[in-house]
Amino acid sequence: MAVLLTAMTIMAIMLTVAMPVWRQMEQREKEQELIFRGQQYARAIGLFERKYANTPPPTLDVLTQEHFRRKK
Repeated sequence: MAVLLTAMTIMAIMLTVAMPVWRQMEQREKEQELIFRGQQYARAIGLFERKYANTPPPTLDVLTQEHFRRKK
């Protein structure tokens, strides 16, 4: 019983140490995904402007309809 209690205590301490690292990794992954999506929108707008003589798209829906983006 004492061994089980000691093992659970050690596991709890290890999880307490690992939790902030895990949260930080998750946050960085989300940030990388947002950067990627922003770059894709910028690319789609650039392609639209190149095709239509430097005219910006009136809405983001136009980018999807004209197949510059796959989905919103």
